[in-house]
Amino acid sequence: MGDKPGTIGIQSCGSAFLEHDKKILESPMALKWLEKNNYLMLIGWRKVKLKRGGKAMRWSPRIKTYQIENFK
Repeated sequence: MGDKPGTIGIQSCGSAFLEHDKKILESPMALKWLEKNNYLMLIGWRKVKLKRGGKAMRWSPRIKTYQIENFK
């Protein structure tokens, strides 16, 4: 997250990661947030198997950070 000051805005979801991503990218408020030297992050959680064919599961994050360039 660089060395600039600011607040980190985090949105967390359990499913529909792409829909949340699209909504953020279409939001003028998200761009304004970033222009004020803040950070924006989307974290989607899903269960993945520890081993192929196994039963044990672990929650794993999918993380996307946004920058002003994502909105142009």
